[in-house]
Amino acid sequence: MHYDNEPLFGIRRDKGVYRMPEPHFHAHHELYFLISGKTKYFVNGEIFMLSPGDLIFIPKGDFHQTNYPDPDNIERVTIVFNDEFSGEQFKSYVDILSAHKYFRIPKDCINIFHGLIRQIEAEESNKEKDYINMEKFYLGQLLIMILRYREKEQTVKLSYSCQLAQDAAKYINANYNKELTLESMAEKYSVNADYFSKIFKKATGVGFSKYLNATRLSAAQEMLATTTVSITDVALECGFNDSNYFIQVFKKVHGMTPKKYSMQFRLKK
Repeated sequence: MHYDNEPLFGIRRDKGVYRMPEPHFHAHHELYFLISGKTKYFVNGEIFMLSPGDLIFIPKGDFHQTNYPDPDNIERVTIVFNDEFSGEQFKSYVDILSAHKYFRIPKDCINIFHGLIRQIEAEESNKEKDYINMEKFYLGQLLIMILRYREKEQTVKLSYSCQLAQDAAKYINANYNKELTLESMAEKYSVNADYFSKIFKKATGVGFSKYLNATRLSAAQEMLATTTVSITDVALECGFNDSNYFIQVFKKVHGMTPKKYSMQFRLKK
């Protein structure tokens, strides 16, 4: 993986289970390609059931979590990159990927993707002259191929509990700045609090409180980077009633205070 003056790119092939930290979101994009096994992926309020040949695109800033029901048979490739690396010429492709997130590739086209991934892995491993430009070239091909060969019908029916959890996550995304509690959410869906808590965690891979905090922190992160609003006002507008608690949670996740995080962006302007 390399960071050449802002541009970021990396590729990793993994087998077996991997435990994601919570909460989990990045300042870069992530392309996840499932080679074997099955998994459930939760991205910014949506639940996707993946089979071999499926891809998930996680846009920068989107909270995500994965769950492997059969970790021993899992193999996947993860590609990470930021906007500086993919470049302006592929912005429209990234925008489409960000909007849809889930892509199913027909079986007779999967070898094309395996070939491109192996080319990228070889460039990253060998690091021959101009390998970064070659990686950009292959990444561009990959983005084009995903949109060219994806299957049009991609819907996988969710179970009742997954559908409820997905609806609840979307509601949180739209109402994170309001007073939301486990009890109020359970009442909204006409179930008891223990049941709601259990199915939300099982379906999404993250507890209700952690997801609510992650959603609020993501909104706060955006405000701190793009406005000059005070820390107290950021906390209140993002649903944190106690600014001291907001500072504590933000520092735990980002390794710095909201003020220091905000100052980084002000210094760049």
